[in-house]
Amino acid sequence: MNNIFDSGESKDRADIIIKKGEKYFETNLETLLLKHEFAYTAKDKIDEIMPMIRAAMTYLAVTGSEQ
Repeated sequence: MNNIFDSGESKDRADIIIKKGEKYFETNLETLLLKHEFAYTAKDKIDEIMPMIRAAMTYLAVTGSEQ
């Protein structure tokens, strides 16, 4: 899953700020913290279940073609 807070090197972040402008970014620190926490929690949970979903899809694809 993509995480908007994983933007890579600090130079990349500076480029994003220059491109989008300072007013684009959230100034309310509480909202920013909640968005940050949600992004990392969602990524962890999706990364946890995605292999199981892929395994189930593969299993269904293989067993479905045998019938």
